[in-house]
Amino acid sequence: MMDAVNNMVDGLNIARYPMIQFWPRGRTENGNITRLAVADNERDLTKQLDWLLENSEALKEDNITAEMIHSEEHKAAVEATMH
Repeated sequence: MMDAVNNMVDGLNIARYPMIQFWPRGRTENGNITRLAVADNERDLTKQLDWLLENSEALKEDNITAEMIHSEEHKAAVEATMH
């Protein structure tokens, strides 16, 4: 994830941060895959993760739980990838 505050580009004015879009497997409307705004465009990471756990069939199939994602070990692993 890129931190737009710490990675500003001269001459580029960001009005809003881009939001995560989710294309669920098998969800179609008139033959087109429909996308969903993750957590109704909520910017809170915990809310985004909880929303994905609720809406992602792949995470459910792999038995990924909120306890796993919100564990201190997982948070440390995510932090390590962001630096």
